[in-house]
Amino acid sequence: VEEDTIGAEQIDQFIKYLTLMETETRRTSRIVSNLLAFSRQSKMELKSVNINRLIEQTLFLNANLLKICGVKVEAHLEPDLPDMIGSEDQLQQVFMNLIMNAKHAIGGKGSLVISTGYSPDEGNVIVKISDTGHGIEKKDLARIFDPFFTTKPTGEGTGLGLSVSYGIVKNHGGDILVESEVGQGSTFTIVLPLVSPHSRPRHAKIHSYN
Repeated sequence: VEEDTIGAEQIDQFIKYLTLMETETRRTSRIVSNLLAFSRQSKMELKSVNINRLIEQTLFLNANLLKICGVKVEAHLEPDLPDMIGSEDQLQQVFMNLIMNAKHAIGGKGSLVISTGYSPDEGNVIVKISDTGHGIEKKDLARIFDPFFTTKPTGEGTGLGLSVSYGIVKNHGGDILVESEVGQGSTFTIVLPLVSPHSRPRHAKIHSYN
């Protein structure tokens, strides 16, 4: 490129190839991460996590891909959201999986809305991820968190993203819920306690969200 030996048309092709490489590298990374988490080989390192900052970071990492796909992103983040104790890497994987699922569900132009909130009475951080995608059929709603279950075409999904996300959230003592309507989109609600059960003394009482 610096030697100016290629034309504008070839540069456009290079950009397309680089974009494809970036997309496929990210997909490979997600598959490996999901497989490691599913086999429980990834270590859970607990520390103070700012959920707002983590979401902003995840959106930044995917900003180019979402823009190319025509997905409009809105973030409504609670300014006074308290930090929580958990695994930053694993929680980012949850947000990454849900954002990529939303992008796939939208398919083309559409909207992705992410909001955060805090319930002081319950001591929970709440994250909602909504999309204007094709939605989930009622017959599939009960199975979407099952390992290896996917409605994506062959080669486009491993069926591990949601099951891994479910396991990570549960491992933090939280819960993940979904509301969906075919043709209208889906909303995933993640509820996380400020303190992961793994960071509490063994004699401490752990609140269940089952």
